[in-house]
Amino acid sequence: MNVHGLAAQAHRAETPSIEIKGAIPRRLPMSRLHAWLRSQAPRDAAGFTLIELLVGMMLSLAVFTGVAAILISGMRDESTIATRASQLQQAELAVQRLVRNLREATSVTLTSASAITYALPVATGSESVAFSCSAVSETCSQTVAGVQTIEVTGVANTSIFTGTPSNASPTYIGISLSVAATGEGNVTITDGTGLRNVTLGH
Repeated sequence: MNVHGLAAQAHRAETPSIEIKGAIPRRLPMSRLHAWLRSQAPRDAAGFTLIELLVGMMLSLAVFTGVAAILISGMRDESTIATRASQLQQAELAVQRLVRNLREATSVTLTSASAITYALPVATGSESVAFSCSAVSETCSQTVAGVQTIEVTGVANTSIFTGTPSNASPTYIGISLSVAATGEGNVTITDGTGLRNVTLGH
């Protein structure tokens, strides 16, 4: 064997062999040739297929949607609790203020179970105040000098005022105000006061 033959044999021995599965197809369209070449790539090649990417995106979207739903629900619950607390605080303050005014009033007229009129002493004499509640508008309002203001919202009952010993000649006024707090059942606030300074009105 000559020198050139030995060199060629040594070159073939050092060159790594590349295994190609199946024969190289001939006369294939370019798109099919690309598909065939991809099929010859190693199975553990890095990267993701389009289906894998789509599945991953769908799973991520599902997780994000669930987390968003939990956050929105928590925010709604927090808003409901805040609204309920505000309603109850508003009702309690209105009842406390009404009790204080009735205790100082010089005359009181219990016009119905949902309305009462009283006179408060002022520097110029007395000031007439009307306090009435309506289940239709679900509010309690106070009127002073022709100006009406809403004192309570969410009112759920109409039998609010009770006079003792009678509504016609009360010496004590009992108050029972039910508030339909948002997201919960009715909450009833009860209070009352004796009429210490009253000249009874009819």
